Amino acid sequence: MMRVLPISSPSQDNPLGLLYIARRFALVAIIAAALSNIYELKFLTKTVSATTDRELDDYLKRLDQLRKLLPPAQRVGYVSDLPAAEISANPEQFRKYCLTQYALIPVLVRPWTDENLIVGSFSGPAAAERAMKEFTVIRDLGRGVLLLHKRTE
Repeated sequence: MMRVLPISSPSQDNPLGLLYIARRFALVAIIAAALSNIYELKFLTKTVSATTDRELDDYLKRLDQLRKLLPPAQRVGYVSDLPAAEISANPEQFRKYCLTQYALIPVLVRPWTDENLIVGSFSGPAAAERAMKEFTVIRDLGRGVLLLHKRTE
């Protein structure tokens, strides 16, 4: 004969019953919050990643063209919309700098402009025009990526 264990149901006389209800409610709230965050994260990454992937591919293609122009084991400088000291504080600019380093391997990309050749990565024409006061454009690879030469006066 099989023995059946009694199932205790929460009642107002039983203080453990209130604890049971509170624990169940907390568990349901945690699961709901987690599912909500997962859904929101999935939605955000889905809408951003399509644009980001295209932009990333385009940027890497331009840098691949640039790598072919540079001799291996060359050191180059890097200039962008921001001064070198502020690049690491701006996530978008820092991402572009790291992608530039990655895409130009074995060329060593340094965040300064003391080298003869400098890679310029600009978000718009205004920032690129400011840089052209100090540098001569060797090659414009499109959409803000430039190979520059330091002017000697």
